[in-house]
Amino acid sequence: MGGGNVCCYYCGNKLQHFEPRDCPFEEHTTFYPLCDFIQKVRGLDYINRIILECGRTPQGRLKYEVFGTQKIKRIIFEKS
Repeated sequence: MGGGNVCCYYCGNKLQHFEPRDCPFEEHTTFYPLCDFIQKVRGLDYINRIILECGRTPQGRLKYEVFGTQKIKRIIFEKS
């Protein structure tokens, strides 16, 4: 029985009960699809595929805005 805990060095989100057979990218994408590291390393097609396969609904959606030379990432959460 596993029980490892891991933390993404990029976004700081944590996964608990991590098993040796678990794929780090798939698990991280399943629970934290808005992480910039996952988006940069794997891309949006990968993220969308994992989300569809696992059947989870992301808790927020992304919106990008450009102000001059800066690109701002906003995470929008639905009211419950």
